[in-house]
Amino acid sequence: MKGVLRLGFRIAISFLVLALLFSRVDAGNLAELFASSGIWLAILVSTMAQILQGLLGALRQIEILSLLGYPLSLFESVRVWFSGLVVSQIAFSFIGGDVVRAVQLIQGGVSRRTAARAIILDRVIGLAPLLILVVAALPVLFCLTDDESSRRGIWVLGAVCVLAAVVLILSAPMLQLLEKIVPSKVTKYPIVAIGTDLAGVVRFLLAAPKQSMLLVGMGAVMHALNILGIIIIARYVGAQASPWLISMVAIPVMFVSMLPISVAGWGVREAAMVTGFSLLHVPPEIALTTSIGFGLSRIAASLPGLLFIIKQAPPSAEASKRRANK
Repeated sequence: MKGVLRLGFRIAISFLVLALLFSRVDAGNLAELFASSGIWLAILVSTMAQILQGLLGALRQIEILSLLGYPLSLFESVRVWFSGLVVSQIAFSFIGGDVVRAVQLIQGGVSRRTAARAIILDRVIGLAPLLILVVAALPVLFCLTDDESSRRGIWVLGAVCVLAAVVLILSAPMLQLLEKIVPSKVTKYPIVAIGTDLAGVVRFLLAAPKQSMLLVGMGAVMHALNILGIIIIARYVGAQASPWLISMVAIPVMFVSMLPISVAGWGVREAAMVTGFSLLHVPPEIALTTSIGFGLSRIAASLPGLLFIIKQAPPSAEASKRRANK
């Protein structure tokens, strides 16, 4: 019941925000932008960038599981990654996609605890470079506006990012302290177990700096492909701002759209894009078209995952061996 209510809330947020945005733009201009062949070419190019991002994600997943002691083939990793991606794009949110990935890893012979840690580690590694990029981009956006409310919003977003980074860094030593003072029975509660896994992952990253830097670098490239897709679509639909400034807007937009309050970021991403592009004096119709086009490219790039889910591959010999050794 709670899951249904959460999904209903996210659908409502996405629908209401999109309805509000559509009511405030010129529908004729929006239709004209989508009627041009150029935007669909841009969406296609962005889709290719998203597919490449997915392949990088699969490679990063292989490296993460290898560090945790579970070798994974490239095909298995691609299947797991894109299966989770398609669910996150057309169903519940990025959390639902993570559940699908965890279930498939467990079916492939990975232990439940290791699968959970791999997913959390992947999320932390993806979040870390994005937090750095957001903090770096906000001063540029701050200088683009004299509006006090906009500046306050930029300050708040920056504070949230810094706080998130501090929590990630301090979670490992805090865990060591809590393990000494908190009764063992308390650690059985799900929320405490999640916190324990998160802190353990951070401690693992700090203990393996070379591997961590490689994984974070892969995460940065994946974010760069998102930025590239947004720039390509924005320029094709007529945004006159430079690619550099568009990227400065795209970075916080990506961060905000990751918040689990809507369906795959829809609505929240569009609102953030319109707001951010207004700092660059880009018309809302162009900003909204850019965001919708980018969202469509994300869906298109995730569709191979639908084939993987429909045609579930039998466990590989390596997966069967892992199960036997559990």
